[in-house]
Amino acid sequence: MFYFKAEANSKIGGGHLLRCLALAKKCRSLKLNAEFIFSNSSPDFIKRVSDEGFKYHIIKEYQWNSIEVYKSIIPEYSIIVFDTDDPKYFGKELNEELNRNRIKTACYTISDQYEIWNDIVINPNIIAFTHDYKTKPEAITLLGPEWMTMRDEFIGTMPNPKNTGKKKNILITFGNADVSSLTLYILPQLQGLKEYINKCIVIIGPLNRDSKKIKEIVASLDSIQINIHENVNNMIPLYKESDIAITSAGMGMWEMSLFEIKQLVIASSPREVSYTDYMDKLGYIKKMGTFDQLPDKAACQTIIKQAIKNNSLKFRLKEFRETLKPNGAELLIKKMKEVIP
Repeated sequence: MFYFKAEANSKIGGGHLLRCLALAKKCRSLKLNAEFIFSNSSPDFIKRVSDEGFKYHIIKEYQWNSIEVYKSIIPEYSIIVFDTDDPKYFGKELNEELNRNRIKTACYTISDQYEIWNDIVINPNIIAFTHDYKTKPEAITLLGPEWMTMRDEFIGTMPNPKNTGKKKNILITFGNADVSSLTLYILPQLQGLKEYINKCIVIIGPLNRDSKKIKEIVASLDSIQINIHENVNNMIPLYKESDIAITSAGMGMWEMSLFEIKQLVIASSPREVSYTDYMDKLGYIKKMGTFDQLPDKAACQTIIKQAIKNNSLKFRLKEFRETLKPNGAELLIKKMKEVIP
């Protein structure tokens, strides 16, 4: 049996949980049982898991390391996947106790700065190849885009046709929560770009606390066509409309690469900074700034104009797209199944 411990809330967004939901669906297609464990998630996201037909368990936050609680939920010869940036789930005591109870563990991580005692370490980010993980000798490390988890609908997608017109469609999306309020920052920067922008597509995620303010700013930008979409479950039609995206370095960045959308990326949290720099260096995206160091209006507009006019900004869109393997979910589930006693 597979268990997923992941959260979705306004502080961390929904990417961790949605990735695990995609894995759980792959478990089901492979006739493997999957359940979820929550301790701090939005009721709407818990309902989403339930509506997909998966059983879930809710524990207290202080019970994160309670072996008795985990034993009461997880049977022997199972595996639990911790999808979190919190390094306490990587620790020796928790993982060894779970192992003693014949429960294997896997973790997602974006960093190699901690000791990791899980049985399987997963980092599907391209930067993972540059890391030096400190794991127990028998740990299995699954690194790089081969293990990227995407929903089945992204398998077989094709690049968007090239828009040769003077004006472009711009997508603004900063994930389910937009924890650094980057949508509020970027919208006013579009004022004065009417001759470059055909329309702007703005996504307001279900965990975004700035919805009212975003709508007020949009109403004030009457010179540009701006379409607001809230609580979008299927991003593919909107990706297909988009030539350029202003976004963060979350799951959407990887999804948009499949459509060869030019991406101007703002690292929305400390964890995103290093791999945003790395992706920029590779030419896969253009780094626009970080959550704590945002460009002023002039610099922001210069970057947008350069991306639209195809002059000084060069993107390796085809190479970025070909780096990803959208069917990584199935490979990952099969590999994790091998470690279950």
